[in-house]
Amino acid sequence: QLLTVGIISWQVLSNIGHVVSWMQMTGSALSVWYMGCLATSPIYTKSLTSALIGFTGDTAAQFIEERLRARKEGTPSKFRGRYDRRRGLANVSYGIFVTGPLLHFAYNFLETLIPVSGAATGLAASLAALCQVLIDDF
Repeated sequence: QLLTVGIISWQVLSNIGHVVSWMQMTGSALSVWYMGCLATSPIYTKSLTSALIGFTGDTAAQFIEERLRARKEGTPSKFRGRYDRRRGLANVSYGIFVTGPLLHFAYNFLETLIPVSGAATGLAASLAALCQVLIDDF
């Protein structure tokens, strides 16, 4: 039995290179596709991305809340029946109609104030990016 586990482990480890290579190609293809979407329709892409992030984060938060509630009460966790659709829809809507468009215009304005990819301010790109990060916090 130990020999079988060793052989299976060796087979898995010998194929990890192929898995990593596939993940890199897939990630690269997704990145190229996403950058293309940003180039053709930036507000739409950023709004949908923001909605997806909001939905994922809220779903995870609801799942954690349910697990904590069940642990506190000593009952089994039943996440399926307890998902708050109204709350999820609110997060998706907020991402589509507020966060995505607002951040698009805010970061474009910030880029005109302190350009990272140009020499108009005389700042190095890394210093300009640092200034943007510091301004963004306020």
